[in-house]
Amino acid sequence: MNANEQSPAVAYVEWLLSQMTASSRMTLVIETRRTLPVNLGTSAYAGTSALPDAEHVINRLKILSGLSPVRYSQKKEGCFERKNVTCTWVVQTSFLDEALGSMCQIQLKIRRSSNAIAERTSCDK
Repeated sequence: MNANEQSPAVAYVEWLLSQMTASSRMTLVIETRRTLPVNLGTSAYAGTSALPDAEHVINRLKILSGLSPVRYSQKKEGCFERKNVTCTWVVQTSFLDEALGSMCQIQLKIRRSSNAIAERTSCDK
């Protein structure tokens, strides 16, 4: 991979968040025991390489959420914000790693530029 390429997990997470927004899907669960979602109703995943490993995707979400990419035996929560042209994605995450696999629940909230002050959705507690 050269310096201009994204890792498959990074590219997949970006696609996933954009497709959750486009399809108005605000909650999604990713589990290592299941295949990663590749079609959320608006467009199928068309990454430049093979579908990433679900564990790598969960670790990417942990890093974005301000957590270490390690296994957590108790539920661990995080949050991150991602700005784009028309809105800010506020992504709340919940992680649990068990012997049979890992899980990440994603809760997506959208803060539009025009109502950012009124809605007050953010990662700040």
